[in-house]
Parts: sequence; C-alpha cells; structure tokens
Amino acid sequence: MLHNAGTIRPLRHTIEHAPIMPTALARDTAERARLYMQRKEPVLHTTVRTDTAPQRRTPQPVAQQRPRLRMLLLVMLGVLFAAAAAVLGIKLLDPATLPIISVRIEGRFTHVTAVELQQKLATVTSGNFLLVDVDGIRHTALALPWVSSVNVQRVWPDTLRVSITEHVAAATWIETGAEAATGLLSTSGRLFTPELASYPDRLPTIRGPHDTHGALLGHYQAMNQTLLPLGLRITHLTQDARRAFHLTLDNGIELALGRSDSYARLMRFVYAWPVLQAAGTQPAVIDLRYSNGLAVRWLQQESGDNTAATGRNS
Repeated sequence: MLHNAGTIRPLRHTIEHAPIMPTALARDTAERARLYMQRKEPVLHTTVRTDTAPQRRTPQPVAQQRPRLRMLLLVMLGVLFAAAAAVLGIKLLDPATLPIISVRIEGRFTHVTAVELQQKLATVTSGNFLLVDVDGIRHTALALPWVSSVNVQRVWPDTLRVSITEHVAAATWIETGAEAATGLLSTSGRLFTPELASYPDRLPTIRGPHDTHGALLGHYQAMNQTLLPLGLRITHLTQDARRAFHLTLDNGIELALGRSDSYARLMRFVYAWPVLQAAGTQPAVIDLRYSNGLAVRWLQQESGDNTAATGRNS
C-alpha cells in the first residue's frame, strides 16, 4: 500500500501544480465551438430552406392564372360583341329599316328621258339602302340602247344617285351585204342599235366587212382631217371585200383610192384640187389608183377621162 500510495502522490502533485494556460484553453474552446457549429450548420440550413420554400412558391399559381383569366375575359367580350353585331346586322338589313326614299337621275339627255329611266329602274331601286343591287341598276340602265355608261352611288341615308352618259353618234354603220343600216357608231367606235326613228339626221355612212366598224371609223376621222383644209367632208366611206376604199364627198365627188397607199393618194387629190376647181366643171368621179397622176370623169360626160394619169392602174 505504501508503494501504491507513494506512486500515486507524485502524480497528483503534478496535476495539481501544472500551470494553467488560458490561451490554449480558449483555442480549444473556439475549436470545439467551430466543430459544433459545423456539425449543426446542415441542420440549420435545412430548416431555413424548409421554412422559406413555401413562401416563394405560394404566388406562382396566381401568376399563372392571370393570363387564363384575361383570355377567358377576351373570349367572353368577343362573343358578346359578335352577338351584338349580329343583332345590329339583322336590324340594318331589314328592308323596313333603311328604305330607299329618293332616286336622283343626272345627265344630259337627248335621246333618253328621265321619266323613261325612272320607269325602267323602278323595279331595281326599291328595298333596303344597304342591300340595293348596284350592278343590277347599272345593267338595267345600260339595256337602253342610247345609254353609254352608268354610275350608281349611294347617298346616306336613303338616296340613290344615278349618273347617265348617252352615246354620241358619229356615223351610220352598214355591214357589207346589208341593204339598210345595221346600227350606229359612237364617237368612241362602239356599235349600238337604237330604234331607226331615233337616228340623227345627216350622219355620214360607213360600210364595210363584219367587225371592222371600229377601224373604219378611225380611217373616216383621219381622212376627214386631211380634207379639212379644202372645206370638204366625207359623207360615205366604203371598204369593199378587197379592202379597197371608196369615198363620197359632201359636194358629190366620188374618190377611188384603192387598197394600198390610200392616204398618199388622198393627198394627191388635195394637191390637185385647186387645178380641178379652175377647170370650171364639176368632177363626178376621180380615180386615184395610179402610180402617178389621176383620172377624172366630169359631171357632164357620160364616159372618158378629161385628165389621165401616167403609170399603171392598181
């Protein structure tokens, strides 16, 4: 026992008298605290994320629902608008809602009267202002032979304005092979066929093959301009089946121009006209179908040429 006690005592003395080092203890305490905090940190971090996660996710469903609510609202407004438009459209298209009260016919009339037009258009100008058949009115008015063009306008809220333009007749048209007139030619070259009693007096006559009326009216107008300095005018222009031109002037002279170089031959007549006038005798027929010169049959002669041309007849 003494051996044991003696052995224990020095150890106790060593422990009791060992110097205390505050710095080492502080370091040990700080290290333990750091280790403790590291051990506790995952738990605290998990707790924080668990507590705050619901707060971040809560507004997301509301934000996603807003576009859907807007879309639903727009669809409902569209349906309401379509329904209102349909009701309004049905009301406006009712013939009793916007009836046509007045039809104003405008234009300068020579062969068509406003009364005739009103009677013709009475059946197509009644009913609803918005549903009136504008094309039908136009076609109905154009069915009158002297009507050249029609313009129809709606004038809010109950009036129709119908503007009419008449044909201006330039010549009487006779197709080759026909004995009587087959229609009139307007100044624009259109062929129309009014009643014979409505034909203007003293119109020139153009005769030619089928479907050549537009081209022959152009020749007539150009040749008339060529004769204008002489104070002469064409009363009859004929193009035969061989496409040869024959003219009759308002002084009774007949010109044979042939089928080629017609305008050059007509100019030859223009240059020779002062000489022919100086002869003192009225020419009856002047044949210009020569390469040079012309041939004249005078009014007092039954046959023969008083002036002959050199060259070949063509």
